[in-house]
Amino acid sequence: MNNFSSRKAAGKTSVVVSVVLLVVLVGGGLLMWGAGRGWKAFVSSGMVSDLSEYQATINASALEPRAKSRLLQQIDIVRERAREKPIGFWRWIGYTESFRAVLDDKVITADEAAILERELSRLEREFE
Repeated sequence: MNNFSSRKAAGKTSVVVSVVLLVVLVGGGLLMWGAGRGWKAFVSSGMVSDLSEYQATINASALEPRAKSRLLQQIDIVRERAREKPIGFWRWIGYTESFRAVLDDKVITADEAAILERELSRLEREFE
């Protein structure tokens, strides 16, 4: 009888351990999923904010109206795509550095506008 009750206790212990492991695995999976979604939202928010800042700088510039309009339209397209599905954080940092190199002095020449158009076109392709 004693042998039977020790087997019964061992069976209960293995069931409890199995349930605890299952709860930990499911909880960990949900935690990782939530963290991934949170990170994606963080990167998306940063991209949208930066693009809005670049758009304001371009809008305030003395750039020729047609060139300004093209750049602003490209930024709108990229910003909408960034809201839906942002690119990787480190790739975005690379784009940010190139945009800031052109926009930091708040003066945009025709050559710099061409650079911005190329960078924005390249960025648009990242979302395809």
